[in-house]
Amino acid sequence: MGIVSHCGRSIAMGGTGMRRHAQIDEYIRQVCSQIKSKEVHEAISRELEGHFADRIEDYQGEGMSEADAVDRAILQMGDPLLIGKELHHTHKPRIEWSLLGMIAGLIGLGLLTLYSLLDSQSLASSQLQRQIFFLVLGAVVLVGLLFTDYRRLLPYCKHLYTATLLLMLCSLFMGKKVNGTMIYLDVGFIGIDFLSLSPFLLILSVAGLFSQWKWEGWKTFAQALALFLVPLLIYISVARLFPGLLFVAGYGALLFSLQMKPNHVWAFGSVIVALLLGGVGLLLAKPYSINRLLAFLDPYKDPLGAGYQTVQSIEAIRSAGWWGHGFGAQLAELPVTESDFVFAYLVYSFGWIVGGAVLLIGILLLYCIQRAMGQVKDRFGSLLIRGLMAVFFVPFFWSILMALGIVPIFSVSLPFISYGGTQFVLQMAVFGIILSVYRRKDITVLAANR
Repeated sequence: MGIVSHCGRSIAMGGTGMRRHAQIDEYIRQVCSQIKSKEVHEAISRELEGHFADRIEDYQGEGMSEADAVDRAILQMGDPLLIGKELHHTHKPRIEWSLLGMIAGLIGLGLLTLYSLLDSQSLASSQLQRQIFFLVLGAVVLVGLLFTDYRRLLPYCKHLYTATLLLMLCSLFMGKKVNGTMIYLDVGFIGIDFLSLSPFLLILSVAGLFSQWKWEGWKTFAQALALFLVPLLIYISVARLFPGLLFVAGYGALLFSLQMKPNHVWAFGSVIVALLLGGVGLLLAKPYSINRLLAFLDPYKDPLGAGYQTVQSIEAIRSAGWWGHGFGAQLAELPVTESDFVFAYLVYSFGWIVGGAVLLIGILLLYCIQRAMGQVKDRFGSLLIRGLMAVFFVPFFWSILMALGIVPIFSVSLPFISYGGTQFVLQMAVFGIILSVYRRKDITVLAANR
């Protein structure tokens, strides 16, 4: 077996007894010179080597000398530069520009809404400047993740899960409680609501762990159940229902994609139902909390109390008409219009047309990601997209439905539109990873077949 260097890599020649030939070396070098993605060079070199070995063996079987067989094989393979260009087109990294366009559209609508709030004196100029800073930071994060190989995360998923749990526990025991449930963990001069960020980190790490497991028997099921229960119990213990809901949605998306055995599904479902019943029991012990949570069912029953925000949001949207009340419209009756109820203010100012456009962009975004996911063959990449889709789209559609009075009120931001620095950067990170997976979909398939 000889060793041949192609495209800067050492490739072992063997399998059929084919010896090293300078002509073949040069042919493969020329092919690889046309392929910009260096990560596929080794796999392509091995593939071409195999083709040459098979053809040379066939020609020698027909009575040709080795030198003539090599010349004939090279002639039959064709122009190396043309083949290289075709392979470059097949395996080049791809960017889903339609996703970036829709993200840019949502960010643009978000900035327009915040400028309108500034004009109505409902938002301070310092808040807008802060949001622009995080917009730039988020763009850097998205681009950085887009051009980073997401597979590099795989060896660290176990450590990421452990670190996330430890930070959740630190928030639980050392964090500062604000407004009853918001817990901020001091990191230097910044207070971070880490429990709101944790679903993203947990789903990221669990996707990596699941992709490496062999899903056989009850042992794997028990491990998956343990990974699920510990964070969920932390969310329940501090009454952080929406981050808990995000975690459950993301975890469920991962399990669904794995096609678990029916008995495992039933067992997992039973555990979730038991936990939900326990959560309901905790809520029943706090009548005010459950009244506030269920106020959306009949908000007009208590329009000045538990149903106040829902009523004001519904009336604001109802009064907007097709074109709204215009840029800088004031909506003093509805609180937190820059974050939780930004959709209500957006519709109030710019009308049902713009509100419908936001909903349509969200649906198209979901469709495009779902379509792109079907082209991803790498198991880790596919799981990442499924889990992160849940983490992004649950708050997206929940925020809209909440403003319409269809679902309970939670502290939830409308992605890319609501005011909020940390959440904005997190949302950009989600799409940076999704776009990274899509960009490398053809590279990872080739690498897996080496």
